[in-house]
Amino acid sequence: MADKYADRIAEELADYLTKRGGIAVPECPHNGFRSDILYYNEDNLFVDFEIKTTVSDYFNDFQKINKYRERRHELYTSGELFNRFYFVFPPHLVSEKDVPIEYGIMHYLGNCNFEVVRHSENFELEDYSHIINSFALCLARRNEFYLLEDKYNSDKEYSDYRCFELEQKLERLTKDFMNICDQRENLVDETERLKETLRVYESRYGHLINL
Repeated sequence: MADKYADRIAEELADYLTKRGGIAVPECPHNGFRSDILYYNEDNLFVDFEIKTTVSDYFNDFQKINKYRERRHELYTSGELFNRFYFVFPPHLVSEKDVPIEYGIMHYLGNCNFEVVRHSENFELEDYSHIINSFALCLARRNEFYLLEDKYNSDKEYSDYRCFELEQKLERLTKDFMNICDQRENLVDETERLKETLRVYESRYGHLINL
């Protein structure tokens, strides 16, 4: 996915699927390709969701190959990727007749609302070990990311708290400094008044007063 609209759909789809049970993992790599959303449902099936927001992006998907020169959609139909596959796009983006009959179609209706227009056929997988390994590794990386994110947020909260403390201390020091400046000004004024009083006494009584 290369645009913010697709990213938003993916985020909402992951939330939509998670609320229905199972586990939804965005951006999960497997067999040289990457699933926009890989969903492990309550029936123990791996379901791949590919999100499309433009017509060209949809048709280009059928040209995708991995480093072994294997075509993605040939691997689907031969039962070497996932149990089910869905294209997800806004209504009217792609005609239903342009989507292979074995694939499911889901429409994005906005605001976390989705509609299954056509259900996917089941692809019989002979070997689950590779997809399970990919899924587990992806989950482990996501958990590691969340741990790092939690640590970052914790460190940031502490840093923000320390900044607040320092700001409060600086504010107090600033007030103290201003008070000292006011006191100094008052002392200077008082000193000038005393000097003037001494000059008056000196002129009146003829006494020399050294300051």
